[in-house]
Order: sequence, then structure tokens, then C-alpha cells
Amino acid sequence: MTSVLSDWLLRGINILLFVAYYDYLYYHCCGIRQKYFMMKRCLWLIGFVLFTVYFAKAQNDTLIFSVPGGFYEEVFQLKLYNYFQQNHICYTTNGNRPTAQSPLYEGTMTLDYSKYSTSHIYTIQISPDDLVYVPDSVQHCIVIRAAVFDNNDSCVSKVVTNSYFIKELGCDTHGLPAVSI
Repeated sequence: MTSVLSDWLLRGINILLFVAYYDYLYYHCCGIRQKYFMMKRCLWLIGFVLFTVYFAKAQNDTLIFSVPGGFYEEVFQLKLYNYFQQNHICYTTNGNRPTAQSPLYEGTMTLDYSKYSTSHIYTIQISPDDLVYVPDSVQHCIVIRAAVFDNNDSCVSKVVTNSYFIKELGCDTHGLPAVSI
């Protein structure tokens, strides 16, 4: 929250300085009377304060995974954290963007077979029939996409995506590069 507030505060100060400089030039070049000049500056200052307070109230939350995506030997526990306790975390395992109706994160989750996506994107045919090879199966990785939502079901964080390739679950790349789409 502090970095968001300081960001908007710096932006607001820059805008205020630009406006004050513009007003100064306008006053001296055009000879506008002093009281109108001061009234205009006060209105800009009030607007700046209201703008800053409005964006300070918009609580942006941050989502943190306890373990980054990558290659792992065995099944493990994953925890998700956010800063504001009044907000909640929703996640998906099928590659879709999480919504407020997605499963609610309620505690530590074990990354095992149950977290595999049921989507079979590799079966989508995009070539003519005689050029298509559809494998019987594809080694899956576990993809967790998560976001933080407030009490109004509005997303208040960036969507964070991590892919986990776990050798114990049969996802062994034998040292070859892997791609998670």
C-alpha cells in the first residue's frame, strides 16, 4: 500500500508543479488579475488532494507464492499469501483467468495429480486431417493462476501464473527445454 500511495503522491505533485508553472506563465504573459490566478491555483490544489485521497483508498493487494514455478523432484505444499486480510484469493488450475467465482484458496495446497488441468489443448486440430498427429497423452505440468479479490468481488491484484514441472508425477523433460502455454 505504501508504494502505491507514494507513486500516486509523486504523480500528483508532478501534475501540481506543472499546473503551477503553467499558471505562473499565463499570469505573467497575459496580465490576469491576481485574485483569479489564486482562485484557479486553489481549485487545482483541491483537485489534487481529492485525486490523491481517491487513489489512496483503492487498495491494491499483492499476491505471493511460497514456491516459484519451475522444475521439482517431488510433490510439495504450496501456500499463497496476500497483504490485506479482508481480501481473499481465488485460483484456477485449467489455465483460465481466475474470477471471484473460481475456487477459493483456503490454505496450503498439495501439488499432486488432483491439480492437473483437465483441458486437453493438444487435441485441438489446426491442420488438415492427413497432416495431424494427435498423441495419446502429453506430460502435463501443474499451472496455478491466482488473483486477490475484495469483498465486492473486484480483482485488486495482478493475476499471477506459475507452472510446476514435478518429476515424481511423470513430468520429466530429460534435460530438454520445456514450454508451458
